[in-house]
Amino acid sequence: ARIRAIHISELPKGWLGKCHALHQGAQRAAGELLLFTDADVTFAPETLRLAVRYFEAHRLDHLVLFPGFSRRGYWEDALKAYFSFSFLFWTRAWAVSSRSKNIYIGIGAFNLVRRSPYDGIGGHESLRMEILDDITLGKRLKQQGYRQDALLAPRRSGARSGSPAAVDPWPGGWARAVGQAPGAQGVSVVHLEYG
Repeated sequence: ARIRAIHISELPKGWLGKCHALHQGAQRAAGELLLFTDADVTFAPETLRLAVRYFEAHRLDHLVLFPGFSRRGYWEDALKAYFSFSFLFWTRAWAVSSRSKNIYIGIGAFNLVRRSPYDGIGGHESLRMEILDDITLGKRLKQQGYRQDALLAPRRSGARSGSPAAVDPWPGGWARAVGQAPGAQGVSVVHLEYG
């Protein structure tokens, strides 16, 4: 894998830091597919290949994966579970693949986007001051008629709070449905570190 760090020393006026960092990464990326992900997310080695396989097989423009969470203690786990289920119901995640432009999703853990639709909505430049940039990205893509889907991938990706999450192999689910995935050539990963 070719990884290049981008160091940004100044934040231009009229930008939130995260949105500017994502914009800079997307500007430098060369692939047709862009993956926007947060720094506290870990992935099983095959996650990207399987996601691209699903993405292409379903002719999507935007794919969201819901990660698992590291276990941290009863109350923190309960809060994360409550938030996760609330978010799933609030966004109606099970229906985002419908044609309804009022049902959309985006999540900082994993937003895989085709470049032409991303550029078509103005990219992150159009999201300069959006605090919920991930959800707004999904909303704008869906409202412009682009194809979107969301999958649960708790053992293919993990979000952490304080320490890295262990990501175990997950035999089954969407990975089994798409079979053996080919390589994920042409994908640019925009990995954000902030905090």
